[in-house]
This record gives sequence, C-alpha cells and structure tokens, in this order.
Amino acid sequence: MKIALDPFMHRHLALEQLPSKVAELGYEWIELSPRADFLEWFKAPRVFPDRVKSFKKALSDANVGIATLLPMYRWASNDEAERQAA
Repeated sequence: MKIALDPFMHRHLALEQLPSKVAELGYEWIELSPRADFLEWFKAPRVFPDRVKSFKKALSDANVGIATLLPMYRWASNDEAERQAA
C-alpha cells in the first residue's frame, strides 16, 4: 500500500519544491493534484518537456514518487453538455 500526500496545502511552493516538502513531512509518495502551474482545474495542462524534466529531477533528489495524478477536466463531468463540449 502507498500512503501519499496531496500537497494542496503547500500549493504556494513551486512545483519543483514539492518533493522535498513531501519528504520533509515523512512521505515517500505524492498525489499530484491540480495546480495552476502544471495541471490547472478544468484547463489544458501546462506540461512541457523542460518542466517535466525538472520535476522528475526534484522527485529523484527527494526520493519521492508519484502515487497518483488527479486531473480535473470537464470530459469527466456528470453534465452531458460539459462532456460533449470538452
């Protein structure tokens, strides 16, 4: 079983700072929830190769892994019109 931290309460930190914060709090796994600079709520992701590379390095340096990724996009809405528009 993986016990992961959802770092939403630390969203003021840069994405690359999260892994060390997660490790500092005693966790080995992170749940990457929506954040404005990476996977914003209901918007297209801002995931670019350089950003992914720097985040992967930060994860590796902190010995933290991604347990889950929580994207929130309208194609998962319970509203049919929103799903079709997405």
